[in-house]
Amino acid sequence: MRAPSANKQTAGERLGRRLFPVAMTLFLYIAMNSWLALLPVYGPLTWQSGHGRVQLLRGAGTGVTLPLALVSSLVVQASGLAVLKAAYLGRFAQAGSLLRGKWVLGLVGLLTGLMHAMNEFARLLSFTFRLFGTMTAGEVLIIVSSFLAPLAFVLPFFGLELMFGVIQAAVCAGLTIVFATLAAQPEHSPTQRSQSGGGV
Repeated sequence: MRAPSANKQTAGERLGRRLFPVAMTLFLYIAMNSWLALLPVYGPLTWQSGHGRVQLLRGAGTGVTLPLALVSSLVVQASGLAVLKAAYLGRFAQAGSLLRGKWVLGLVGLLTGLMHAMNEFARLLSFTFRLFGTMTAGEVLIIVSSFLAPLAFVLPFFGLELMFGVIQAAVCAGLTIVFATLAAQPEHSPTQRSQSGGGV
């Protein structure tokens, strides 16, 4: 199967072919779970236990947002390591100037590495809460509107949820491709900038 041209234009020929299966898997998994949660069997089927009624079926989308975000983050880190090798790890620990006695550049490098690590963690949280919020809001909207209004009023919301499921799946798959592509791009450290054009 050939990767789409848009994927190649974003990530390049070689990296695009590696990212396409993961991105398409994320897209299909998120979209399918968003749509399956709209089926009527996911709400009424309950089981009476000693602690009350337990819902037997629930959409997997809201319960696996963190694992999906971790998969996306691992793909991003693996892409950076596969293309840049050890130079990618240097983004998170730019302390070589401290060992050579260049204190200002060393501190800037440490702060830059810390910012890279915080950026990756923020992406993980953003991915998780964006996906969770979208899927949970859709389920709550359908449940509440079905109790308060007749079926004819609720049907348009089902159409919106089908559309939002595709959009959210495309956003998550697209962000994974973009972040993985950015991770595979070489960048200049403060030490390299000083060597190429003046230092501190």
